[in-house]
Amino acid sequence: MTDDSAMDNNTMNETELLGGENNPTTWVSHPIDIRISMPFVRRRFYFTIVAGQERRRPDRRHADRQAYPLVTAGNIMFSLGITTMFILIALTMLVVQSAIIE
Repeated sequence: MTDDSAMDNNTMNETELLGGENNPTTWVSHPIDIRISMPFVRRRFYFTIVAGQERRRPDRRHADRQAYPLVTAGNIMFSLGITTMFILIALTMLVVQSAIIE
């Protein structure tokens, strides 16, 4: 089955939900696009930061916020981990600096 025949089989409502026949969704390059894959205890985890001008419609942003809430256990644990890491680095720098000064 080709893409054209799949689109022909869609109802008008499905076609509108998909963004219309002649309006395919494309991933646009962003000014900030950082992608890192890191090993961690026998597994690899990826970390992605993508930033740029907001182009989504308000209803799409609302739907995304409902589907992917910001406050989740994973996001809270990640934020606490990053905060702890920065605090430990800052404290280490202060200890090293005070040792050098004395």
